[in-house]
Formats: sequence, C-alpha cells, structure tokens
Amino acid sequence: GATPVHPATPIDPLAAQQAAQRLCEQQYAEAGQAWHAAQRLVPAAPAQALAVTAGLTQALLDKLMVDREMCVRVIGDVGTDRHAGHALNVAVIALLMGRVFGFGDAEMQDLGVGALLHDVGKLELPERARHGDLALNQREQQAYREHVTLGVAIGQRMGLREGALAVVAQHHEMADGS
Repeated sequence: GATPVHPATPIDPLAAQQAAQRLCEQQYAEAGQAWHAAQRLVPAAPAQALAVTAGLTQALLDKLMVDREMCVRVIGDVGTDRHAGHALNVAVIALLMGRVFGFGDAEMQDLGVGALLHDVGKLELPERARHGDLALNQREQQAYREHVTLGVAIGQRMGLREGALAVVAQHHEMADGS
C-alpha cells in the first residue's frame, strides 16, 4: 500500500520571526564580544587583532547579512555596550550599502574591516576624550579630532589593506572633502 500523506506542519510566521530575531540578537552579542577581543589585541598584537576583525567581518557577511530586515531591527537596539554597538552598527550599515552598490568579496571584506575599526584611533586617547558628544574642553576636543590620524597609523601597524585604511581615514570626511 501507499504511505499516508501527512500535511506539512504549518509554520507560525510570528514564531519564526521571533526565533530569527533571537538568533540575530545572539549573533550580534557574539559579534560585540569578538569586537572587544580584537580591540584588546590592537596594542600588543596588531596582526592578530586584524585577523580577529577580518574573521568578524566574514561572520557578519555570512550570518547577519543573510536577513537584511532582521539586521536593521537589531541595530536599532545596541543595548548597554555603546562602543561595540556603534562599531557593529557602522559595519552592518556599510555592508548593506556595499551590497546595494554591488561590491565584490574583497571590497566587502575591506569595507567591513574598515568599518569595524573606523574608531580604532580612539584607543590612544584618554577615556573622556573618546566621546565626541560630551562637553569636552579644548584640549580634549583637539585629542578627539586626532583619532582619525591615530587610527590610520594603527591601521598601518595592523597591516590593513588599502581599502580598509581608506575607510578609517575618511570616516569623518564630508562629501565635499572637508
């Protein structure tokens, strides 16, 4: 005889969406931990920091970039970790834009690495001067403005490729070049 056919179990769209949201949030949290690990490695092991950052970029491309709508929801709530949240948000948005512009794999990797490391120069600033949105005194404001130059120097020590270095170098540049 014939095997009885059982109808497929209906998929609850809300449950599926909630499960996808939880998975994306978990991956985002793991990405934040990896970002912090890379930042800790920058001063003493810059090449290793680059390897961790490159791996994180590939993970973002492989995991978070699969569902663009979900990524946009996750980046809306960075939680309490402002530094990692900012770096990840910049990276996710940059990668989404890179996909829209049709960037190839190498360009996407450079874009992601550069976006994750765009504020790496802040590691060499005093803690208070790392936050450009605080009421900084003149000396702190000057130190904050130098984080781009410091970031390029750190990126060079890390061995960043030209494309990633350009992201670090130009992340505060306006369309008119100022």
